[in-house]
Amino acid sequence: MIAPFLFAAALAVLLFGKKKGIRIEKKYLLLLIVAGAVSSGYGIYEWFSVVKTAETVVERPEAEEGNEKETFLLETEDDSREVTVEIPGMDYSDDAAAEIFQKASEEIDTKILKDNPDAEHVSTGLDLIETCCDGAVDVSYSFSPIGSVRSDGSINRNKVAEGEIVEVSAEMTLKGRTEVYSFPIKIVRPDANTEEGFQYYLNEAVSKMEDPSAPEKTVTLPEKIGGKSVLWKREYSYTAEEITALLIGAGIAIVLGGKEEEKKKEKEKKEELTRDYPEIVSMLSLYVGAGVSVKGAFKRIYDEYLKGKEKTEKERCGYEAIGRVCRDIEGGRSEVSAIERLGTCTDHRSYRKLSLLLSQNMRKGAEGLISSLEKEEQEAFEERKNRAKLLGEQASTKLLFPMLGLLGVVMVIMVVPAVMEIKF
Repeated sequence: MIAPFLFAAALAVLLFGKKKGIRIEKKYLLLLIVAGAVSSGYGIYEWFSVVKTAETVVERPEAEEGNEKETFLLETEDDSREVTVEIPGMDYSDDAAAEIFQKASEEIDTKILKDNPDAEHVSTGLDLIETCCDGAVDVSYSFSPIGSVRSDGSINRNKVAEGEIVEVSAEMTLKGRTEVYSFPIKIVRPDANTEEGFQYYLNEAVSKMEDPSAPEKTVTLPEKIGGKSVLWKREYSYTAEEITALLIGAGIAIVLGGKEEEKKKEKEKKEELTRDYPEIVSMLSLYVGAGVSVKGAFKRIYDEYLKGKEKTEKERCGYEAIGRVCRDIEGGRSEVSAIERLGTCTDHRSYRKLSLLLSQNMRKGAEGLISSLEKEEQEAFEERKNRAKLLGEQASTKLLFPMLGLLGVVMVIMVVPAVMEIKF
């Protein structure tokens, strides 16, 4: 019972606000006081008349209202809890039950025929309603002949012939009372203009065509079904579209695969250029340090490569780039221009650096070229060591999963025999 206290607190806040100069219109203040007084009065009444009063007798709801759920506060000497109890509604009198059954049978008559004109001309499915009278009456159905009407209300024409009378029995249940309402319906041929009717005539026509005892080698498709003209066509197979889609998909896959292959080859080429670079710089530094010109050093490096290529028959991208420089010089290009092309053609950072180093020294003079090449050689071999270390780490990572698989196999080999030896 906190409503009176909330009302008193609200009044206190309003009075405090008025003292502070907050202006409130009288009509709103009066409305608040009246509403608060009513809610507080109801709260006091409910507290003393309901909560504080022990209740042992509860009125049952009327039969039409059905069962109702009531929540009570159950108190014991040392505990209290909320308990929900379902209070059963009153039972119907005989006259009231008869009246409700009558209304239920009339509701069944109204709804069960569905789209059929009357009980003498039933050609489509029935509406088998499961409740009547706003849910007060439960309904279940049976039919004679048995199986003539399915559970969804559709007519089973394999069990019932045209013009046959079907007895419908609707068992109505009201609070333990049961009454059966029976009535006949007459099954007639369906209207071909309805979906169910057209399907019936179509099934009939197809069943005639499917006669295996017919002597003819061909089957004549009917021009009319249920009085309606029909045109038979073979369904378009969309085979051409499927083949076209497959070809397009294959073309896209080939293009994407080709691009991936190009990327793979480009990556392999760059890796090979990286592997060749330290050797080329080392040999170049050696020859230039021995007094050979840059042009002559390139020529000797390429000639040695060609001798080895005759034995291994394997091309190496770095040395092929050196050979391109030699051919450019032999073809009349200037030595500086041919060496500058080395970085452009390979599109590799290390070779661009070497190309720049050589071209600049050749323009300024050979002074300092040997020391620059020796420094570049050291950096190249240092980078080669770092790369080898990185590849080793990657290889160990790739071997991790196969090793885990082998570990699992070993554990199975060791554990399974031990488990099989255990006697349960």
